[in-house]
Amino acid sequence: MSLLYRFDAVVSADAFENLKPAPDIFLAASKILDVPTNECLVIEDALAGVQAAKSACMMRCIAVTTTLGEDTLSAAGPSLIRKEIGDICFNDILNGGSD
Repeated sequence: MSLLYRFDAVVSADAFENLKPAPDIFLAASKILDVPTNECLVIEDALAGVQAAKSACMMRCIAVTTTLGEDTLSAAGPSLIRKEIGDICFNDILNGGSD
C-alpha cells in the first residue's frame, strides 16, 4: 500500500523546469495546500534548498547539517539550524525556536 495517502500534497521536482535554488517547487506546494508562504516551513539539508526556501516569499526554513556544515548552510540565511531532523522541536516549528 502506498504511503502517499498520508500526505496532503506531494510535489515532484520532475514537474519543474526551474529546480532549486529557484523557489518554484516550494511555491507550488504552498499553492496546492492553499497555505500562505509566510505560514510555510521548509526543512532542508542542501544549500540550494535553503536558498530556494528563502526566495519563496518569506517561507521559514530550518536547515539540518546532515550533508553540509553549519557554516555553509548559515551563509544562505535559514531561520534556524539544527544538527539532525530529530533535533527539531515543536517550538522550532511553531515559533522559530524563540519562546
